[in-house]
Amino acid sequence: MANATRNQLLTSGEVARILQVNVNTIRRWCDRGMIEHYRIGTRGDRRIPLSFIDSLISQVRDRITTIVPAFCDNDSKVPSYIREYQAG
Repeated sequence: MANATRNQLLTSGEVARILQVNVNTIRRWCDRGMIEHYRIGTRGDRRIPLSFIDSLISQVRDRITTIVPAFCDNDSKVPSYIREYQAG
């Protein structure tokens, strides 16, 4: 069942909600080749693999984990939302 979920395809709108960006941003990123996607149907609707979004979020989390300690010697200076994001 977990494998079926990872193979799931999401709409541009769903990805926009997950990443908290405008749907037009997702469309632009797809057009620029920044997001792996498929075009389906006669209208050419975009579908984005959930596995790609999971990978993207992991990469961002890894970068934040690497960058934040370089800027903050004291954990109390790290904003709470970054600490929550690092915790995963």
